[in-house]
Amino acid sequence: MVYIIGIAVVFILWRLFKGSGDESGSSSRGDVGLASWDGIQIDREWWPRIRRIGSEEFEVRTKDPEKTVRSDVFLERWWHRESMGTLYLITMEHGVTLDYQESNLDKFRMRKKYQKAEEDGRLFVAWSPSFYESDRSNAYNMTLDVFEIDRPFPMRQPKGSEHYVHPNSWNAMVKKTQDPEELANLMEVKMAENAAKG
Repeated sequence: MVYIIGIAVVFILWRLFKGSGDESGSSSRGDVGLASWDGIQIDREWWPRIRRIGSEEFEVRTKDPEKTVRSDVFLERWWHRESMGTLYLITMEHGVTLDYQESNLDKFRMRKKYQKAEEDGRLFVAWSPSFYESDRSNAYNMTLDVFEIDRPFPMRQPKGSEHYVHPNSWNAMVKKTQDPEELANLMEVKMAENAAKG
């Protein structure tokens, strides 16, 4: 009996330590995973990997939280004398972050633990798939997961780099297919064409 309980405890501890994966391909314990762009992950050496380094809570007004969770999120530096460059606007499709009594709770705070990745252009954010309804109309409490990315997406690489793909080329490819393997092949053809042009 003690042996069975011991096995159960070890299993539970292992599950807690391992963590559970999320849509972005990274576990809640900070494991390395594939980054997502337009909800797509490509398993190639040139596609970025991410490591979760934190999370921030926001209230988001949206009519379709599922769409919001799947949409891309961007941070834009908000220059204001109160901000001192540490607050960022959160821009996304299908939603807007809400403030409370002008306390800037709708903005992303660039904490010290995020600064190095942000300075190196390796900070990446995405909504966690979990959310719950807020007291306000059409509003939800949502978690913005913060990741450190090991390399830029091909669409964000400098023009002329080995793995550069223009964002318009990406959009055209995604209209043809959303299969990761087919997209990877299309992208590698485009990368080779770009490299040949110099």
